[in-house]
Amino acid sequence: MARTESHSDRADRGTGRWAYLIVVACTLWHIWAAGHYTVFDDEAFSCRRYTLPMREMLVALWHGAEPDPPLYYIAQNLCVRALGVGPLELRAVSITLFAAGLLMIRAAAAAWFDRTTALAAMVICALHPAHLMLGFAARWYSAMFLAVAWLMWATATLRGDPRSASEAVLSKPQSERIGWRVLHWSLAAATVCYINYFGPVLVGLFWLVGIGANPRKSGRWLIAILVAMLLYAPWAPAFWRQLMSFPDISGGWRSAAATAARTAMALTTGSVASVQAWWVWGPMAMFAACAVALLVRYRRSAGGIALVVLGCIAAGAASRTMLDKYVLSFSGITGVLIASLLRRGLAEPARDRRLAATIATTALASAWIGCGVNLARGQHLASLRWHDPFAKVVQDLLHDRTAPPADQWVMSHPSAWYYFGLESMRSRAVADDAIRVDPTAWRRLAVPGETMDMTRVPLTAEAMLPRLALESPDRILTIEAADFADSPSWKNLQETLEAGYFVERERTWLEDHDSALKDRIDPRFHHPRWRITVRFWRRIPSS
Repeated sequence: MARTESHSDRADRGTGRWAYLIVVACTLWHIWAAGHYTVFDDEAFSCRRYTLPMREMLVALWHGAEPDPPLYYIAQNLCVRALGVGPLELRAVSITLFAAGLLMIRAAAAAWFDRTTALAAMVICALHPAHLMLGFAARWYSAMFLAVAWLMWATATLRGDPRSASEAVLSKPQSERIGWRVLHWSLAAATVCYINYFGPVLVGLFWLVGIGANPRKSGRWLIAILVAMLLYAPWAPAFWRQLMSFPDISGGWRSAAATAARTAMALTTGSVASVQAWWVWGPMAMFAACAVALLVRYRRSAGGIALVVLGCIAAGAASRTMLDKYVLSFSGITGVLIASLLRRGLAEPARDRRLAATIATTALASAWIGCGVNLARGQHLASLRWHDPFAKVVQDLLHDRTAPPADQWVMSHPSAWYYFGLESMRSRAVADDAIRVDPTAWRRLAVPGETMDMTRVPLTAEAMLPRLALESPDRILTIEAADFADSPSWKNLQETLEAGYFVERERTWLEDHDSALKDRIDPRFHHPRWRITVRFWRRIPSS
């Protein structure tokens, strides 16, 4: 007996060392990536909220300035005031939360399955392309990754799993243990809801799985959900307003299918493989077929987690809300599901199941290696948001003596505004990149309409149009971004400039080789060939 315990202790220590090594490796990648890849539009736009005074930020969120609850914003507000708004500093909260999320995934998978599955789930979640590219993003994705893993762990504890019961502290009364588990689950559920408005869907699905596992224990689950609702009650009016302001769902089943397809792309490859990357999608299709076969075989043990994952996909497709970046809401539990299927299959004596698990493991590894090749080469990516060279564009323009003054620039993309504020402050500093980017000073340069003094800052298209109606500057510079080229105000600005100005010079950055294909797949939007186009306009003398 003593020898068995000693062997178990050694196994735990070995597993623990591997777990911490995985966390350290993933964190080092995120730290490097945070300073290397572009702060994309959602991050840059949300940064305008993070840098507000705390009370003003909460009031703005309460009234729906952004479709998010406040918990992650509070953490970011505190962080940027302490560290600044440079790319790495802005993303520090998310990097920390994702590292904690990996450890929580390990705990949740161990509580739901076993230690071997837990380590496999950590590896899958650490290497997932979506996690590598969104785990450091200065948005709520990592916070949701952590909170949902916590909710999964709390669900496994509250549902009265025999392993959990045997490991409980036997000196405590049974009712006290259950009471703490109920409160634990309620706190986790409320936290998920305070991070993202998709949270109630996840809470409801986990609650159904928990109560369905043992209907005789429904009392504890009813109390848990009621306590969670009470904890979320202070923010419920804001949630209800957001729900009621939701746009009409149109497009029928085709629109829902398109959303589901985008979700599947992000959930499998993290948007780092375009539809033409056959070396990724071929192995991924093979993996999917084997995974479905394994899920059918092990539906009893993995059925609860599968119900949550499939429910999230269905809810996201039906509401058209599950965009590629939002899959971190449930990608962690998807990693646990995959780990459980592969682990069970590889341990089976039956040759057909072991073969299916082996093929699935090999195919998934091959597909993700292909994603890594795409990322390293910067080609065949479904999304180029991380590669948009806004920092380089703004640096060049700030040092270009032929460029007009900054108050004659027009920009549409939030990332262009973010880097204008950042590079303007750095260009005026003595210790270039070593400075702390003060959030208040950054706001005066990077938030449209924020400055009230004589500081020369760019304009939005909406602000430039009435100015052109009153006066006609000799020269205007426009920074057009592919993601915002279809906005009505930008189109109106283009038409106005074409009527009274000519293009003196044009520069382009980052060609999108899949733009024509994207136009065919999604004809609602025009996808320009170049991600960024800078035009120097000069007024036609006769006009």
